[in-house]
Amino acid sequence: MNKKSYILLLAIMACSVLATISCNVGLGESIDTEPPSIEIVTPHADAVVTANSKDPNGNDKVVPIVMSGSCSDDKGLRSIEVILKDTKISTSTTSSETPVTQNGVYNFTATISENGNEWNCIINPKDPNHPIPDGSYEATVTATDNSGRQTKQTKSFTIDNTLPPY
Repeated sequence: MNKKSYILLLAIMACSVLATISCNVGLGESIDTEPPSIEIVTPHADAVVTANSKDPNGNDKVVPIVMSGSCSDDKGLRSIEVILKDTKISTSTTSSETPVTQNGVYNFTATISENGNEWNCIINPKDPNHPIPDGSYEATVTATDNSGRQTKQTKSFTIDNTLPPY
């Protein structure tokens, strides 16, 4: 091998090594490998919540219960579902239609903020079509990202809509 061929071979090998080192090998950033995050902020754990209130004139008024929290995902969230189970009755879950009740299980779809960092779900225990009785409940909130990955959080609280005597 003459000197020119040897230098050419070394140059080709050096370029090959440099090309290999600078190559990004892997799935890349377009592949979603992380599940979403979800946190239930309200109501607080073991809180007693009510949908009853009084207006300034002393008249009864219904104020829906708001469940809310924070959420995030690097590739975006598809949905957040809330399943509310009466802990004294329920033994199974139902589909994610809003709201469906079966054996003390109620399903709701939460609203995700435009920035994708917050969510809330309005629950009206006094809804005439789907009333939710007083009792102890466990809420399971499921965040699903655009790739179908899920994360769940649960929180227990009590619904008490019995007005105190005046």
